[in-house]
Amino acid sequence: MIYRRYASTSKPAGAGRHDGFEEDDLLSPAGPAPPTALAEHVSFIDKVKAGGANAMLGYLSTRTEGFDLAFKRLRVDQVSSGQVNCTLKVTGDTSNAYGTLHGGAIATLVDIVGTMAILAEAPTKPGVSVDLNVSYMRAVKVGRSVVIDGHLRK
Repeated sequence: MIYRRYASTSKPAGAGRHDGFEEDDLLSPAGPAPPTALAEHVSFIDKVKAGGANAMLGYLSTRTEGFDLAFKRLRVDQVSSGQVNCTLKVTGDTSNAYGTLHGGAIATLVDIVGTMAILAEAPTKPGVSVDLNVSYMRAVKVGRSVVIDGHLRK
């Protein structure tokens, strides 16, 4: 199951933590800046198979120049047995015509982070998605950050 928490870059005057996070909590330095070009030609799955679950830490790596590049800013912040915590700042390449995170991008995040949670438990067995059901709670605007927690349940 994937749990999402949202952080806003703005809040009403005088308000404290209105959603449990401050922007600084989500965007604290964690490794190098996101890649601007295809720096590595290795998928995160291949990296984990070769180097273990902690090889996921940092920004998502991909071996394609296609759809996965939209998620090059996905940052893996923490990995433990069967659990992965990631952050993604919503930008134009993952947004829809309304300036919010595209539903297809959310479903893809569920798929990617779900795979990472499996890899965190069994680094050589990524598996494949055979069924995916996503319920949308609310829109996330461009410029905001999304935190994705992937937990292996079986």
